[in-house]
Parts: sequence; structure tokens; C-alpha cells
Amino acid sequence: MDGFRPPAGHTGFLAKQLFAGDGSEHSFGEIIGGAIAYLEPGGGGPTQMHTHPHNHLFIVVSGRARVETPAGTQTVGANESLLVEGPVPHSVWNDTDSTTVMLGISVHPASYSERMPRAESAGQAESAKPAGPTDCTEPMKSTEDM
Repeated sequence: MDGFRPPAGHTGFLAKQLFAGDGSEHSFGEIIGGAIAYLEPGGGGPTQMHTHPHNHLFIVVSGRARVETPAGTQTVGANESLLVEGPVPHSVWNDTDSTTVMLGISVHPASYSERMPRAESAGQAESAKPAGPTDCTEPMKSTEDM
């Protein structure tokens, strides 16, 4: 239970902050949508990397997700989160032998980008973009959008 601790005034309660809306290092912007997804072994997608006008905050509840971008692959384990900025082409996969449970939260990028610009993401968004990725223009409303 790495990173979990009891909040003040709680008993038998452990928590780990994955994001916040208070401008701290865990603040990623305004939440505009979200979904829970069950990724079966070998499941994920879309099969071609895609982009969004909004950022995605992926939170793995159980299992392990593999997030692919032109910059490489990142693994997100249970009780971990990863922010993928909207212009960065990406896809998400389960490469384990059991179902992965993941929350996908769509975040309006302005607050995050203005607070903590990430040069590596901004530079990669256009230069690393593969030819013809899918451009998803609506915030996530269902598991089909993950």
C-alpha cells in the first residue's frame, strides 16, 4: 500500500491522493467527463493511436494498463494514475492475464497547461504525431471513448 496514509481524524481508513483541484502538483484542471472501463486480457484501444482536445487522466483501480504514445510505453499499476495530454497520440491496453479496471477522466487542459506546461509533451504533440491518427473531439462520455 505504497503512498497510502490515514487522513486526519480517520480510523481504519487509508487514502492516496491521485489528483486534486486545488492548484497543487496533483491538480490537472477542470473535470469534464469520466468513465470506468474493464479491459479484458489483451483488450484496449483504439487500435490506432488517437488524440483529443481534452486531456485524459487514467487511474488504474486494479490490474495494470499499458499506455502507448510516440514517446514510448508507460505502465500504470493499481492505485496509480497517469495524465496524457490531449494532443499526444495515445492508446491504452491491458497486457495482463486478468481484467484491468480503470477510470478514465477527461480534463479541460487549460488549467493544467497554464499551471505546469510540459515542454516534452508540447514538442512531441506535433512532431511525434503519426500520420492520420483518429481525432476524438468530444469529451469521454462512455467506455467506448477510452
